[in-house]
Amino acid sequence: MVSIKFWRQRYYWVYMRAMLQASDWHRAIDWHVLGGQRFFNRYLQELLESHQWFFIVACNNSGTSLLQDMLGSTGQVSTLPHEGQRYTSTLVRATKKGYERVWSEYLADLRMTEKSPKRVVSRLVHDWMQEMQQPIKKIIIEKTTANAVRMLWLQEVFPNSYFIGLVRNGYAVTEGIQRKGHKSVERGAKHWNEVNKIMVGDSQKIKNYFQLYYEDLVGNSEQKMKDLADFVGVDYEKLKSSMRKDYGFDTIRGYQQQKVINLNSESISRLKPEDIKTIYSCASEMLDYHGYKAT
Repeated sequence: MVSIKFWRQRYYWVYMRAMLQASDWHRAIDWHVLGGQRFFNRYLQELLESHQWFFIVACNNSGTSLLQDMLGSTGQVSTLPHEGQRYTSTLVRATKKGYERVWSEYLADLRMTEKSPKRVVSRLVHDWMQEMQQPIKKIIIEKTTANAVRMLWLQEVFPNSYFIGLVRNGYAVTEGIQRKGHKSVERGAKHWNEVNKIMVGDSQKIKNYFQLYYEDLVGNSEQKMKDLADFVGVDYEKLKSSMRKDYGFDTIRGYQQQKVINLNSESISRLKPEDIKTIYSCASEMLDYHGYKAT
């Protein structure tokens, strides 16, 4: 017997697919019919150079939404309402059915390097800027997690690009993937390990890269947050104030307004002893590299 949960998930997937297609058509009309192509092709370089483009990259379930909202709360940056991949069809979306939250399993479709084609850049900037609240500020924040495997390409095409590499305890992330994406701990752990391994490797070639741990973000690490404010170029006191606000996210506590706290322990406590062993078996390379334990 098919569960109600199954049908809810199927309905949500169909609904989101329809919404994406409708948004794509709207942007296509603006691009091809209403002059978007002509304008953005003409002023692309000026638009790229007049803004600082910050990309929050991470394995999903690592706190990217929280970080973007905290930076957005300073009032000094422009952001998109959700992941940038929702607002453009120029880049392959990490939304393939059956691979929700484990998109590294079709990595070849998503991976881009400095040698990848650049012809989509003006359309990409058009699509993103169409969705930002006007006027667009100098600092732009974007948080598509799959951009973790496109950093080299983004750096190549965005001359003023900066990257915030966000990392969270792999045990907690795997539990979140299992809970939200209904994937096995083995698939979730392998995904976390693969994404973080690519981030470590590619970050060596990134000129402006800031390493941030979820645990420092939610633990109110004063020095780390000062360093983050300096890196992004926002006022530290405003960023500090944003940490005291409530944010609405779908966490282990459900979807509700929540304070900024570390939810790792609550997530990891849901894992069985055999899950812990499986996760370490599949992700020991990056767990050891970042010093994470199941505690």
